[in-house]
Amino acid sequence: MENRQIRRRHVSPSHNYELLMEKLIVNLSNMRMPKKEWIIGAVVLVCAVAFALMTGSPSLVATSSNSLGLTKSDFGMAAPMDSFAYNERAVMQESSDLYYPEPQVAGETAATADQRIIKTGYVSLQIENVQSGIDTISSLAESLGGFVQSSNAGENSQGTRYGSITIRFPADQYTSALQQIRAVGVKVIDESTDAQDVTEQYTDLQARLGVARGEEQAYLALLNQSGSVSDLLSVQRELSNVRARIESLQGQIQYLENHTSYSTITVNLQETERVSLPTKPFQPGQTLAVALQSVVVVFQFLVEALIWIVILGIGVVLPIGLIAWLIARAIAHKRN
Repeated sequence: MENRQIRRRHVSPSHNYELLMEKLIVNLSNMRMPKKEWIIGAVVLVCAVAFALMTGSPSLVATSSNSLGLTKSDFGMAAPMDSFAYNERAVMQESSDLYYPEPQVAGETAATADQRIIKTGYVSLQIENVQSGIDTISSLAESLGGFVQSSNAGENSQGTRYGSITIRFPADQYTSALQQIRAVGVKVIDESTDAQDVTEQYTDLQARLGVARGEEQAYLALLNQSGSVSDLLSVQRELSNVRARIESLQGQIQYLENHTSYSTITVNLQETERVSLPTKPFQPGQTLAVALQSVVVVFQFLVEALIWIVILGIGVVLPIGLIAWLIARAIAHKRN
């Protein structure tokens, strides 16, 4: 093996339960809304506080009441209004019956939860036959409960074949798959493994999804109450935003589940170059024919050269020589 490289990355979480709830509290406290919209925000806040109590975060409840300075009289400001009038205890009771994720055990961290690791590998092999190697690795992927993601093969200008195949299989079979892939080739040219720990990211996404679902149920409860059209439209708009966030979180969770459940290995295959001495058969008849052809070519050249000499001699040299003779004779005659 000429080169082997192993890399490992760690992804930290972005938020947790309390940060999400505190963000909601701050947003509500900074909003300047009409009384009716304040009622909607207050109901959502009450549901959030109820969720905090269920998940064992009493400090968050104290933070929410202190940061907003809300009392029972504040929540009762909507009593005279005919739309979305409610009783605090009734909303608290209703919210407690909604869906919320299972509360985490105190002190539980991502280290004690099931690890979620995305493992990808790359192997470059020297092999006797590329097509045979692709078939062998394809069968290996199927035997491990996986599949072939892509494959290709070709031939370079020197006539040496090459190929590549990418397989996916259950993550717990990674070590076994890597060992069997090494055995397919004559020589391992290059190998690398990349392990990305996304355990905390996965846990954080699950927590955020639970909070979003709690908000969805709270808004659905508000829709069941009688109110003006504008109030219903406002709740419906917020419900749409929450559901869009839920779909986004579900997509991210599904991506992590897919890539942590199945590992990926890409194998590059190169055939061993075959060196052979050039051999030329002995063919005397063909050699004689080539020699005779060369003689004919030389004879044709000589004949063509003679023709050029004769033509040039008659057409050019003879007239020039005659003119020179006449001039010389005239000069000699003048001297005499």
